Amino acid sequence: TLPKQVSTSDENSDVTVEGVQEGAVVKVEQTDGSEVNYEVVGDEAVIAGYEITLQQNNQTVQPMDEVTVKLPVPAGYNQDTLKVYYVNGEEQTDMNAYVEGEYLVFTTTHFSKYIVVGEPEQQEETKITIAEFLEREVNAEVYYELTGVISGIYNDSYGKFYLVDQNDSSVSIYVYGLT
Repeated sequence: TLPKQVSTSDENSDVTVEGVQEGAVVKVEQTDGSEVNYEVVGDEAVIAGYEITLQQNNQTVQPMDEVTVKLPVPAGYNQDTLKVYYVNGEEQTDMNAYVEGEYLVFTTTHFSKYIVVGEPEQQEETKITIAEFLEREVNAEVYYELTGVISGIYNDSYGKFYLVDQNDSSVSIYVYGLT
């Protein structure tokens, strides 16, 4: 008889594995994905890296059969472009993952290093005043078109100037390095 198969989740991440042998515990270490081979993934952004292992009786083991892995879908990325790659040195294999609800799902017969790649969602530029811009939290995913009046150009070869809020002349930002 085959051992009973169960679902297990890593306690420190939102990664779930279905179909592992009873008594096994999945461990996930999140990485920065720096092990990527850019010749394979091209221009797609490396979003996350995962090193997944299975522990049973204090030993690292591999699944006894094919298992289903569920990784959380990263926010801010176009779901149609998301892919998971198995990383083995310079070699990377597309795991043919698909989105199911809030998870990126794929099947495998072994655990190792995996990376998630994809393209950021297209963000529309938002026109805002300088005062509104200064009130917002920093977010690298959002682009703004700042409205205002250029005041005081300094050293025009390096593009240094002040941009003054059009509604409140006491609010301004110093822009430099714009060429």
